[in-house]
Amino acid sequence: MLNLDSADSLARLDPSNYLRLIDSYSTQLASAWRQAAGLPLPPGAEQADLVLLAAVGDASLAADVARHCVLFRSRLPVVLWQDSALPAFVGPRTFVIVVAAGSDLAAAVTLASGAAMRQASVLAISDRTDVWGGLPVWVHSGGVGRGLFPTQAAFTLEALHKLGCVPDAAPDIAEAVGALDQQSERLTTVSPVRRNPAKRMAGQLMERNAALFVVDELAPAGRRWASAINQTARAWSECYPLVDADQVAAGALFPEALIERYMVLFLRGADEVQSSQLRADQTRLVYMTGGYNTDSIAAVGRGRLSQLLTLAQYGDYVAYYLALLYGLDPGGGGKWEESGGSLLAPPSSVALS
Repeated sequence: MLNLDSADSLARLDPSNYLRLIDSYSTQLASAWRQAAGLPLPPGAEQADLVLLAAVGDASLAADVARHCVLFRSRLPVVLWQDSALPAFVGPRTFVIVVAAGSDLAAAVTLASGAAMRQASVLAISDRTDVWGGLPVWVHSGGVGRGLFPTQAAFTLEALHKLGCVPDAAPDIAEAVGALDQQSERLTTVSPVRRNPAKRMAGQLMERNAALFVVDELAPAGRRWASAINQTARAWSECYPLVDADQVAAGALFPEALIERYMVLFLRGADEVQSSQLRADQTRLVYMTGGYNTDSIAAVGRGRLSQLLTLAQYGDYVAYYLALLYGLDPGGGGKWEESGGSLLAPPSSVALS
């Protein structure tokens, strides 16, 4: 098995240095927030009665982090939209924020232009300015799509702050930056296995499917865990909010032969309400007594942003180490073949019979 404390082995399996994107969560967050703080909202945004966050994939998870940070404080309703067509209610009193990056922006551009045709205020948050047809854009640096997670979350949160959904994002940003710095020291590659719970968790997930339960207020971080395991480690994972725990646990008995092939993880908040604590504890007990391997991961910090991002970063580290243990390039280059010393791209198609 790969030695996760061997710097040479890890560097060889990560030729694109995807690790730097995980290590840079705090730097991305602070830099993106400072940049966004100097950018103006588009005309008419302040008159909106509703905010629509339009995004898909990892961008939608970043936008949802910002939404969860204002969920119970915002004077305006903030809706996450992941469909390819606009809802009927979008109109002159709607502020549409489209979060999208990368080379394939056609669907996002169509949503933005459609919202503008309905006289909604529109803002694009993207790494490109040339595709939006003259609509206002808050542009950030490019990179690997899923590696832009903290940047997209910070830009979206600052847009909501400027709109008045939260009074001041600075304390939340400062706390999250500090918490991420401390966590990164504990979880990055120079931290040895004996002191690095992310490396040990990756070992536990080898040859197992990951079933994740997350407290409802931290749901975007749980979905980020699943997305990272899927994309980075190319392994199976699925995430369920605790509100659905009863229904999911009811279907966990058969087939019994698969029980040992699962790892059930509970992603916990730092300040859970009593009902969430009770539901998480009871659900874990069901799985433990049913023979499943279980564990829990706790978020860090008092603020919602800190808890969401520390939990998400933790999952990125676990997925990164799991990819390496499987002999994969975490940046997406394919499987490492020891005999040939080269990276083989994954097949373009798979035949199912």
